Amino acid sequence: MKIAVLTHSFGLPTETFIYNEVCELNRQVALSLLTCQRYNPERFPFDKVKVIPYTQGRIRGKTLWELRKRDWHYSFYSPVYASVLRSSIEKINPSLIHAHFGPEAIRFWDNLTLNPKIPFLISFHGYDASRMLRSKSYVRKIKQLVKQPNVSIICVSTYMQRQLAGVGISSPRTHILYYGTDCDFFTPKETAATKDVYRFLQISSFREKKGHRYTLEAYARFREKHPALKTQMILAGEGPLMPEIRAQVAALGLEQVVEFPGLVTPQQAKSLLQEAHCFVHHSVRSNTGDQEGIPNAIMEAMAMQLPILATRHAGIPELVESGVNGYLVEEKDIKAYAKRMFDITTWEKQALNRQKVLQSFERRQHAQSLIKIYQKSIASI
Repeated sequence: MKIAVLTHSFGLPTETFIYNEVCELNRQVALSLLTCQRYNPERFPFDKVKVIPYTQGRIRGKTLWELRKRDWHYSFYSPVYASVLRSSIEKINPSLIHAHFGPEAIRFWDNLTLNPKIPFLISFHGYDASRMLRSKSYVRKIKQLVKQPNVSIICVSTYMQRQLAGVGISSPRTHILYYGTDCDFFTPKETAATKDVYRFLQISSFREKKGHRYTLEAYARFREKHPALKTQMILAGEGPLMPEIRAQVAALGLEQVVEFPGLVTPQQAKSLLQEAHCFVHHSVRSNTGDQEGIPNAIMEAMAMQLPILATRHAGIPELVESGVNGYLVEEKDIKAYAKRMFDITTWEKQALNRQKVLQSFERRQHAQSLIKIYQKSIASI
């Protein structure tokens, strides 16, 4: 079985789920990855990557961009890209093609006629099944694509499947497949986190849907109501909203109790999780409509036995059961979030959380389930 995987970018710290998936699959199938841009090859080594730069002529590119921006037409056609893509696919001669994200599936379709004898899978992850659904031309194009008899859909949560179905994007060849985390790596040590200071931790990019501003507003309220509790908030990661969040910390007078470790390696993330007492993730729907799938960072925290404080957002309730794995509150409910910050300080590490990840969100299980989808798709052609 030869698999061609398509991504727009490869090696971004915010898309480690793709890297983990292809590394696991590569142990079991002949896999080639085609991408427009590659990042951080030292941090994310993988030797079966073909970079095909996506370029358009100045006039064509500007015209297509304007059409997409005005929601008149959604297209990525590029003669140069199409030529290189065609020769690359012919050389691989794949048994199946797997595209990550809806726009990347459209890019492929626009530049290479689908062979009806080759199964084509589209994985929807987050923004492509939330924010992008506001674009009528995008929805129209995806609908046309999934009507092809060799095209199947993979959603990372049942919530995402409902989002797509809500705009008429559905197929009898739809699969729900949760992503998995590396539970061998994210294994807690027997030593517990120190008790002198209670540590809340979030590891994520600094983007609107990650909800940092609401976490901080709740944290300020929590500290005001419980000044005797010694606590700390650690916000690891990087992103465009970092300056705004730093400014908010200063405005709330939290500089002494909020730390910004910056972008962390997996080993550094594991160390932070080991020393934390609770993992926070106040996910929200952004102003543009962008939503999460199911954050992998929450899976990793649960694998490390941390209780979770998050929101009833997108697919998160499919991973976190409120009152069992932690607490969930409604998006932007600062008062409730602050109350649950206090409530969760009485929780110890949760072995149950790790067991849930091992049962339903483990990396090897994910790869095995995906291979079964590949096999079923190939057999059905």
